[in-house]
Parts: sequence; C-alpha cells; structure tokens
Amino acid sequence: MSAALNKCQIILRFCNSSTGAIEEHFVGIIAFAETMGESITNSILQELERNGLDIQNCPGQGYDNGANMVGVNKGVRTRILNINPRAFFTPCGCHSWNLLLIDVANSSATAKTFFGFINKIYVLFLKSSKRWDIVKTELKLTFKPLSETRWDSRIGAVKAIFLQFDDVIEFVNERKNKSDDFETLSDCDAVLNETFCFEFIVAMHVWYEVLLRVNNISKLWQSVQVNLKVAIDTLRSFCSWIQEFRNTGFDNSVAQARLFVEKSTFEIESQFKEKRTARKKRMFGYEHIDEPIQSFEM
Repeated sequence: MSAALNKCQIILRFCNSSTGAIEEHFVGIIAFAETMGESITNSILQELERNGLDIQNCPGQGYDNGANMVGVNKGVRTRILNINPRAFFTPCGCHSWNLLLIDVANSSATAKTFFGFINKIYVLFLKSSKRWDIVKTELKLTFKPLSETRWDSRIGAVKAIFLQFDDVIEFVNERKNKSDDFETLSDCDAVLNETFCFEFIVAMHVWYEVLLRVNNISKLWQSVQVNLKVAIDTLRSFCSWIQEFRNTGFDNSVAQARLFVEKSTFEIESQFKEKRTARKKRMFGYEHIDEPIQSFEM
C-alpha cells in the first residue's frame, strides 16, 4: 500500500440480539488518497457495502474531532446524516479529553517549557543510536516522544524521569564526561542545569500527579466494560479532585519535592530561585527603572 495514502480503521458497534450485550468488531483498515470529507465518506460507504452492510441500519456514528470528520457543512458526519438522518453523531470522548488537556497545557508558558524540556531529554538520548541502545539497557523505563494527541505519551515521558531521576542524571553525567563532541557536551550541560533546578522538581511532581489521574481515566473510558454512568462518575470525581488540587496541590507538591531532593544522591537546592523579568533599555526622561521580581511560587 502506498505510503502516500491516508488510512483509518472502521469499527462497528452493535447490540447482540441473543445476549443483549454491546459488542465491537474490527472491520478493517481503509485507505484514501484525499483527507476531504467527501473522499472519506465514500470510502466508508464502499467498505460497508463490501461487507454487505446497509448504512440505513446504522443508528449512530462517532469519530475524532477533526474538521474533515465533524465539520457541520462538509464533514463526514454531515454527509452521512444527509443519507441517514438516524445516524446520530457522538464525538470520541477520549479524543475530546486529549484536546481539552492540550489546550489547558498550552495556556501556560511554564507547562510548555516543562514539556519542551522533557522532550529535549528524549532528543538527547535519541541523537545517537549507540546512546539509545545504552539507554534501553541501563534504564528500566524508556523515554518516549511527546505526542500532540496522545497524552499517555506525556505520562510515559514524565514517569520515565520521575521514577528513575538519579539514574537518568547519572547517565547524562557519564555521557558528558565521556564525550568530546561540543554539541553533546552543551546538551548534557543544559539537561543537568535544568534538572538541578528546584522548579523542575516541583513541576515534575505536579504533572506526574495530574497526568497519572488523567491517564487512568482515559484508559477506563476505552475499556470494554465501561458504561455511561461510570464515565460520568469518574469525570465528576476528577473535577472535584482538580478543584481541591488547585487549592492544596502546589503546596503538597513542594513538600514532596523537598523530600525528593533530600533522598536524591545529588546535591540539589530545595528553594525557588528569584528571577527578574527582561526589560527594555531606559529611555531619556525616565527617572526610575521598575524591575519586578518573579518567583515560581507566584
């Protein structure tokens, strides 16, 4: 199959008339040259017809939240609704969940910086195939690349450094001491300088706590046994937890981070550093320069 073709899976969900159980069957993978709603719709209809299935017997449809899939005017859902008005559309809950989290994280410069640095560690390890082989041999949890739509990659990336922090730092330190390459030395120094900051340790604790709960909910929603009541109850429980976490979570994470630093074999400061914001050159006529102090705790 040509690599230029786009592919998607077709899964049919139905009620077993004998047992009353809701079941899902994987029909197959279809390929289409264009990602427009019309092309995808035609491919879906052709696949259903090939399997002897009538679209008129379909009481529902569900996809991710891409514009070509859920667009009101030319999306797949609208085109199928025009053929079968009973094909009620339900967006993919897990994909909506992921998109929500992406928007939340992208609204914070601190969060974007944190995940950008986590990805930088992964890139440092991946730059050399020999180095990557050593990582897979020496570390129990392997680093994974970040994905914009799959948040389990983020918990995997944070978990890899959170649960084996000293081992990761020791590995980077060894690479720095054994390397003569200027770029590698610079990258290793950047990693060591950032990970030795108390701000990074606290951010790691905050995000590990949040992402662990997020990932558990995402996996639960995708399980075969889950029903609507369980999904709603878990979401309500998470909303209550995150509201409480906003009030007490940061202070608890700071306390846990200080214990984490004490147990580490490396010497790491357990206090936040004060930073001054960048300012423009003083222009003629100004009598005073304001230099507000910024702290990670603010």
